[in-house]
Amino acid sequence: TGQTDDPTDVAYRFSPVSYRFIGLMNGKRTVQDIWESVCAYYGDDAPTQSEIVRLLSQLHSSDVLLCDVSPDSEEILQRAQKIEQQAWKMKSSHL
Repeated sequence: TGQTDDPTDVAYRFSPVSYRFIGLMNGKRTVQDIWESVCAYYGDDAPTQSEIVRLLSQLHSSDVLLCDVSPDSEEILQRAQKIEQQAWKMKSSHL
């Protein structure tokens, strides 16, 4: 139960603060607008700008962000190769 043979089938867990931040991302709001909204909601428990940058970096490295900027083709190729290598390692470890 809950297992899959597909190494690309991934689930992500987020803190309530991160979940709220991600939930406000709609393609129209800026990161600054979202951060200010989250800060107003959480007050002293709001994430710092550094924590938001870390969250965005993690989302980017997990390929779950969609944006209107031109992609860096070299980076995309390197990430695709890394995913292939991880999938191969995962499959070979089950042999």
